[in-house]
Amino acid sequence: MREIRAEVIKNIVRDLFLDANYFIGKGIYDKLKDQCEVEESPVGKSVLKQIIKNNEIAAQEKIALCQDTGMAVVFIEL
Repeated sequence: MREIRAEVIKNIVRDLFLDANYFIGKGIYDKLKDQCEVEESPVGKSVLKQIIKNNEIAAQEKIALCQDTGMAVVFIEL
């Protein structure tokens, strides 16, 4: 049986969890940009631009994509 230190698992989960808060998948990002180009409504286009800009800021500054949804907590039992 292979042994893995709990610290290793903790660090990997932490990094994945933080990435999930800072980045959206490339496919989602590309779709948002595509939809922004074809959106006819000025309000819809503005909202899509804000979402795209928020994504870019979150990735650059390492801050949560959406700051108003509360805090997620992860529990791991080994």
